[in-house]
Amino acid sequence: MGTAKKLSLIAGSYLVAAAAGAAAVLLNRLFTAGDDSGMAAFSDLVLFILVAGLLSLPPTWTLRSEEHTSELQSHHESRMPSSA
Repeated sequence: MGTAKKLSLIAGSYLVAAAAGAAAVLLNRLFTAGDDSGMAAFSDLVLFILVAGLLSLPPTWTLRSEEHTSELQSHHESRMPSSA
């Protein structure tokens, strides 16, 4: 998979994570209607960060595991004796 395609897939995953975080906050606001205090705003912030942050982990792990795998492969290939 090309670098541009990987980056666009990861960016799309981050956008989905942010949208899911916003949806979680919206649902929370619908179920706690009438509470417009500062504590409610803080809990919305914490909820958004929790949901968006957790959903952002898999694309980040995927990117890191691919980088790590390629580093291991290039290191292994450089240590192999040449067959000349």
